[in-house]
Amino acid sequence: MFNKQDIVKTITIIWILASAVYIGYDTWNDYKIRGIQQAYQAGIDDSTRQIFEKNKASQCKQPIEISFQGDKLDLIDVMCLQQQSQGTTQSQAAPTKK
Repeated sequence: MFNKQDIVKTITIIWILASAVYIGYDTWNDYKIRGIQQAYQAGIDDSTRQIFEKNKASQCKQPIEISFQGDKLDLIDVMCLQQQSQGTTQSQAAPTKK
């Protein structure tokens, strides 16, 4: 019927093919995951860059408005608040002559 060597060769070939398919699938999955992670990180970087640019453009004159899924939020740089509080403290501390 079947020779033992033929059976062993057939099983070995099937095992090698199955291993190659598994390794290829695993490699492809890792590639997709890395791509998704890089896109996610790029989105975070872009959002952060936009917030910084808006903050620089406002020059402490007005809050920065950001929105996410219909919700809006106004942000103010803490340095702006500190500058404003120092300005009001200095103007209050200076005596005025009439």
